[in-house]
Amino acid sequence: MFTYSATIGRNVGATPMSDLDWALFQSNVLDIMIVAGRRHVDTSDPDVWAVESWTSGAGGWHGVREESEHFELRSAAPLDPPVLGFMINGLAAQARQFKQDAIAFSRGESILIAPPAHCHANHTVDCGV
Repeated sequence: MFTYSATIGRNVGATPMSDLDWALFQSNVLDIMIVAGRRHVDTSDPDVWAVESWTSGAGGWHGVREESEHFELRSAAPLDPPVLGFMINGLAAQARQFKQDAIAFSRGESILIAPPAHCHANHTVDCGV
């Protein structure tokens, strides 16, 4: 599984943006993630790709507390370079439009961590867990 995540903050400097601007900023970032998923593969199958967002609570930037929102695109395969470029360019445009210093973006590949071979999921063998 491959993940692409963006975290945005509500403040412009030390001042929270208006409720309307905050809602628009969140909606625009969510749309960018969804469009990237659709450009990546033409299906809405959640086993192939999915986007989620959630309120991260209060974060901070340069020592100033602010409300934040986290968005995550999960995909069964890595995004093609043009799709990744679309996402990054779209996020940069949103940062500019909403007067943000930056949008936190990360990407990575999941790894599965299994118990040692001598352990069983139902713990029928004592493996120290």
